[in-house]
Amino acid sequence: MKKIIHQLSLSAIGGVQRSFIPYLLYVLKKSNFHHSVYSMHDLSDQFIEVKNYHNNINKSLISKIKFFFFLI
Repeated sequence: MKKIIHQLSLSAIGGVQRSFIPYLLYVLKKSNFHHSVYSMHDLSDQFIEVKNYHNNINKSLISKIKFFFFLI
């Protein structure tokens, strides 16, 4: 299965975050791809519905390797 990586911060509410959440929930239901969200920040409590969120990729070598592996 192909993977799609979204790289953005969900640590606070802003314009991108407000529009991204409905988009992500829609594609998780309709898409044939596996979606993951990567960030360099912790997930805010306001975005608890987001699954497959990998935070602090700079702090974890394993997460950083996975991120670069999926990009390739």
